Amino acid sequence: MVTDAYRQYIPELQLSIERSTETVPKDGKFYVIREGHVLGRFRSLKQAQELFRQVVQETGFKPKQEERAGKSAAELDVDRYLDTKEAYWADSYKHRGGGGRGGRGGV
Repeated sequence: MVTDAYRQYIPELQLSIERSTETVPKDGKFYVIREGHVLGRFRSLKQAQELFRQVVQETGFKPKQEERAGKSAAELDVDRYLDTKEAYWADSYKHRGGGGRGGRGGV
């Protein structure tokens, strides 16, 4: 039986999915809990997440958007692309073919 601890939590709603934590039995099941009350018990995480999403949707909860130095999502995407490109080219020398003694074709 899988008993690895798992917890997915939205503090603003006091809503969580838990398995094998200090608040639920260590029976391998996933529990959906809101404000200390068990809303459901499931064998699979996917089933628990369906109920979790349903509760979130019913409450109308919207996560807060983080302020990131006043940049729009498009600007953040461009910054991320340029950072990735720079890192790739900085490490590109590591990925060249070595050739070795005799080069291609060999002697």
